[in-house]
Amino acid sequence: MEIGPPTANYLSGQMDSPKPGKILIVDDEVSIADTLGAIFSNQGYETRVAYSAEQSIEIIAQWKPELAITDVVLPVMSGIESCDSAQGKISVHSSPFDVEPDHRRHARE
Repeated sequence: MEIGPPTANYLSGQMDSPKPGKILIVDDEVSIADTLGAIFSNQGYETRVAYSAEQSIEIIAQWKPELAITDVVLPVMSGIESCDSAQGKISVHSSPFDVEPDHRRHARE
């Protein structure tokens, strides 16, 4: 299923549009997870937030989101491991990318 933001016509009530998709946000930093959840929710998406990989697996199994945006570095289980665990429950396609600024990455090395 392809999902995209609601169109301006949809938001103004001038045209019917498919229901926006369901997005799961996974991050152990509560402020980041909640902010991303609010941004997507304000754009018309149905959103849920998980603060751990373990919590995300439970939500995926019950709620079946079309998209999960997950932090890779999580305590106990990584975001990648949670995607591997979800594979039997939903169709999983991954496109990992790094959005960490270079200066933060180098500071940890």
